[in-house]
Amino acid sequence: MPGVIDVARRAGTSAATVSRVFSGASSVRPETRKRVMAAAYALGYRPDLLARNLRRRQSELAQLRFSIGVMIADATIRATVPVNLELVIAVETAVRERGFGLRLIASREGPVPPEVLSGDVDGVIVYGSTSCIKDLSRMVPTVTIDAYDATSDAYGIMPDYRRAICDVTRRLFKAGHRRVVVACGEPETDGRLDTPGEAAAGCAAAYHACRLAPPDPMEYRVSPDPAIGYEFAMSILKAKGRRPEAMIIVGSGAPGVYRAAEECRLKIPRDLSIVGVNGGTLGQYLSPPLTSIDPDVRALADMAARIVTECASRGERRRGMEITPVTLAERDSARLPAPGRAGRGQTGSGVRRA
Repeated sequence: MPGVIDVARRAGTSAATVSRVFSGASSVRPETRKRVMAAAYALGYRPDLLARNLRRRQSELAQLRFSIGVMIADATIRATVPVNLELVIAVETAVRERGFGLRLIASREGPVPPEVLSGDVDGVIVYGSTSCIKDLSRMVPTVTIDAYDATSDAYGIMPDYRRAICDVTRRLFKAGHRRVVVACGEPETDGRLDTPGEAAAGCAAAYHACRLAPPDPMEYRVSPDPAIGYEFAMSILKAKGRRPEAMIIVGSGAPGVYRAAEECRLKIPRDLSIVGVNGGTLGQYLSPPLTSIDPDVRALADMAARIVTECASRGERRRGMEITPVTLAERDSARLPAPGRAGRGQTGSGVRRA
């Protein structure tokens, strides 16, 4: 494992300067700080968090407090603004209850964020998937929500979207729908689990279990944004002979789909059933209110905060993954048979009437 001297040698500065950079000292010139951080990243250096945390406990300086970073990882998830806001508020509450501060980290692909390299945060909660997760998780305790990379040192929390979407798709079949499609964004292709990939897998599993041939295409890679949801829906709702009878929308694209259905003179749910996935709480105010598969955001935030703060306090890492239950809030946007008629085992993710 490289040390301060190795970083100093590569950056062309002194070990004392490297220490000042990672302690957050303001006396270091910006160009020197940048050079030191680049050297640290290239070498895979990370500060001794346990020793630094022990010093913080002994310090009387109030500003030297523990801090957890929160990063909304990718463009697909950043578009689901209601979920972002709910999650950040819930995480802030959870970490502050445990005596930690909160710092928002700018979303990015590529190198480890400077807030981590400089030692400004003691752990990170990442919402979604990012290419820097391996490097990030080697430097600080890291928990991912709605994503999991088994090759990293991060702990993943993955809501059970696959099972829930399989269940609700089978109930759509029982209601007479045959062309059920899912708009799920860009799934990962390198083995990482994420919400788009789990949504597509759940819908495909339902077709397989019911021995039905899926439409071609069944899966649409659409950004979860209302404007793009509108454009997407207009393109497929006008397709003669291929118009879906039900749509499962991941993210916040449902309002755009509602507008497209109205312009195409389709009644929801008579002509088109719509089920939302992880789009926040705003769907209940659409007309008709949106049937939605939703995780318990507060529970996810509390779990992530508990794990990352415990690891940060102890100077530990935790690897692995936990699958958490989700809830189907049945409203009026989808024609579904009663849960009891859907078949045994098809409502295990939780169903409630909202």
